[in-house]
Amino acid sequence: MTRARIRRRIGLPVAVVLLVLEGGLALGAWVHVQAVLRGDVEARVERVLNLQRVHAEEDFARMNGELLAVAQNDALLQALERRDRETLLDLATPIFHRLRNSARVTHFYFHDRDRVNVLRVHEPAASGDRIDRYTARRAAETGEPVEGVELGPLGTLTLRVVRPCSREGEVVGFVELGHEMEYMLDIIQRSLEVELCVLVRKDLLEREGWETGRRMLGREPDWNRYRSVVVTGNVSDGVRADLDRVLAASGDAPPTGVYPCRGAAGNGRFVFRPLLDAEQRDVGRLVLVLDLADRVASAVRLVLGVALVGAAAGAALLLGLFVHLGRIERDDRPAA
Repeated sequence: MTRARIRRRIGLPVAVVLLVLEGGLALGAWVHVQAVLRGDVEARVERVLNLQRVHAEEDFARMNGELLAVAQNDALLQALERRDRETLLDLATPIFHRLRNSARVTHFYFHDRDRVNVLRVHEPAASGDRIDRYTARRAAETGEPVEGVELGPLGTLTLRVVRPCSREGEVVGFVELGHEMEYMLDIIQRSLEVELCVLVRKDLLEREGWETGRRMLGREPDWNRYRSVVVTGNVSDGVRADLDRVLAASGDAPPTGVYPCRGAAGNGRFVFRPLLDAEQRDVGRLVLVLDLADRVASAVRLVLGVALVGAAAGAALLLGLFVHLGRIERDDRPAA
């Protein structure tokens, strides 16, 4: 057997096997990296949701404590019982200013025993409407404080607490505090260095009220931008185009799950989580924008490193094999 035939019959199959092993090693490394990235996304989402839950519980507890003090203020209860708006406003305005500064409260209401609004301390010109939100209905049914996230007429999600007020053993009305969820999301964004926004379903909103609310916040309303949802919160220019693409493809229903997002950094993920209100209705989506650029760069370096090490090891092994085959060939030559 000639030297060329020995190397072709032994060396070539070994080289093919080494190439297959190298490819399998690189593929295994990539699969592992993808699993690590998925785990990283899940862990970061869980951190956001946990922090959101903690903040909500703290805010509900704080508002509950403040409402208890209001419900024990006999001067306020007498004014509520008489439907004396002027006295209520005089007594409640200093309380509202304090709560707005210390507890981020943006809504302060007094309703009569039939849930008809007597006074909005935060908006005194608006009153007289019947409050049919779930938290108010539930507080009237149970006689206990009720808390939850609810969608307001301006399309803002608000953390609310409603407490019945009794005087001389009879319910004279209800007091309610709330603050907008957007402020809490801002805190989470700064704490965890993620980008967050909220998608609200259009079929739960009135366009005129929503557009009025956007203008009150100094933002230009863009009702027609998406088919089934509107965006609450700021969306950076770096991810706007990707969000447009995902929502355009979602059709008449807001998306759920994880989607790629190029963004400003080049590698990221959108995570769409269902957003439920106090009545457990699906009112939209909480959107997390996760920047995975550092993770992806590390993953690419890992895969390239594995491939290079494997290639170097394979080349060294193949070279050693050819050297060994050369020695065998020399030993097998017939003596002169």
